[in-house]
Amino acid sequence: MRATAMTIIILLGSLMTGATFAQENAGEEDLQKATDLKLSASTAREFDEIADLCESAIEKGLDDESEAFTKRLWVSTLYEHAELYTEKIFRGEYGRRWQPYRRQAVIRLETALELDPEFLDGHVLLARLNTELPGGNEESARGSLDSIIELAGEDKQKQAEAYMLKARMAEDNDDKLEALNSAIEADPENIDARRLRGAIFMIQEKSEEALDDFKKVAETESDADTYAIVAQILIGLERYDEAIEFTDKIIELQPEVTAGSLLKARIYAAQEKFDEAYAEFDRALEINDEDERIYLERAEIYYGEKKYDEAMDDIEKSLKIAPSNIQGLYLRSFTNLAQEDYEVAIDDMNTLYQYFKRINDQTGGDEDRLNRFTNDLGMMHVAAERSVEAIDYYEEVLDRDETNQRALRGRADAFLNIGEHRDAIRDYASSLELAPEDDGILNNYAWVLATSPDDDLRDGAKSIELATKACELTEYKQAHILSTLASGYAEQGDFETAKKWAKKAVETAEDDEQREGLQEELDSYEKGEPWRERHSDGEDDDDSGDDEV
Repeated sequence: MRATAMTIIILLGSLMTGATFAQENAGEEDLQKATDLKLSASTAREFDEIADLCESAIEKGLDDESEAFTKRLWVSTLYEHAELYTEKIFRGEYGRRWQPYRRQAVIRLETALELDPEFLDGHVLLARLNTELPGGNEESARGSLDSIIELAGEDKQKQAEAYMLKARMAEDNDDKLEALNSAIEADPENIDARRLRGAIFMIQEKSEEALDDFKKVAETESDADTYAIVAQILIGLERYDEAIEFTDKIIELQPEVTAGSLLKARIYAAQEKFDEAYAEFDRALEINDEDERIYLERAEIYYGEKKYDEAMDDIEKSLKIAPSNIQGLYLRSFTNLAQEDYEVAIDDMNTLYQYFKRINDQTGGDEDRLNRFTNDLGMMHVAAERSVEAIDYYEEVLDRDETNQRALRGRADAFLNIGEHRDAIRDYASSLELAPEDDGILNNYAWVLATSPDDDLRDGAKSIELATKACELTEYKQAHILSTLASGYAEQGDFETAKKWAKKAVETAEDDEQREGLQEELDSYEKGEPWRERHSDGEDDDDSGDDEV
């Protein structure tokens, strides 16, 4: 039976519709396989297989609804695969060979974000991989972070996390603060943001702002380390009673740890409540009498109180526990110096000097500490009236650092002590450029300009200018500086003003020995004679002890 033309047309139309439907859903089999496998997948190989099936299903053809579902399945699989790598990286399972696995994770996340640019979790994980591990792609990270902030909507925690990562990426502290402020605005309870912002405030010496942030952290987390930071900030602000409250919290949390008692001892010492401080040291030693730091900290307080025997006893106990302790040797050196036992003091300082000189010669590092100990050796030789040797040490420092202010000042004092006034004046001038508010430099410089026996070196007007500034800085309360001001006026021939300041110096003298020397100067001015003086180490002269060396 022959079909009519219309029948043929209908049959052809049906065949074409069936073919189109079959073509649009040719990927259904791969999609079904991917769906089935997804229910139990847990390994990298299985995740890769699901991703391949999803890609294949879309290429073969799916209807719009199935294709949308397949893309979601593909995106989630790529994410889970990347997340698997990420977790293992951060757990350290790959050891030092983690970089290839990050690369694989990044590739999968980038593919996921091509399929779904608004996939928020993908942006978060990609940002983490690029910011929390070395060598990440900063441009990619910034793009992800901007996307997170835009896409997070009402998810303020996600926004805050993005701003936190931005803060960690920023190199400038002001940029870090801007990001952290946004993080805290988005999520006021974000403790990590407050902790990091507080640390930056501390670097910027914004103590009140730092205190606010760390107090907020302390309210949320009962953590001894945070309490210690709060206490340290309060100490800097001289709010000692509040600081004590936080040290008590540390002791309550960690009664068998010495940190709380040591911090409390420092607070009492800052308040000059020394008996209370020593009681805290005793408590710390009851917990651990083998900790050399406890003995050293107590020794420093004894040293500050000029209780040198007690200080030395604690220093020796600390060095018995840790014979090579640098701070112990350093403090022992200065304790002996304070008792004018110069040779022993110099011997300890020389040990430190030789040690760091050897390190510096071998590695070229630790120059700052080497300069510190070299300068200390110079100072101790000056104190021992061995200024010629002191000059050698200061010049060693200046060879390494020609603008080292302490060495310039020390060498100037040494030159003054051996009567080399021209060299002393040169070094005082250079040192003053680096430290214009140093009353010691101002005083000594003014003194030599007023009292040098060398006519071509004296400059009364300059001496008065320098000494006046030194007096202002010390509130006209230092006898030796007042006497320097008097000497400048005497050099100018203004003996009435010279006598005025010399009398004030005598009245302000700290002891009979200083008062006797200052009275000799006053007697000279009453006779209309300016004061002249040239030091020479180890020789008797008419040194009144006025210049600070």
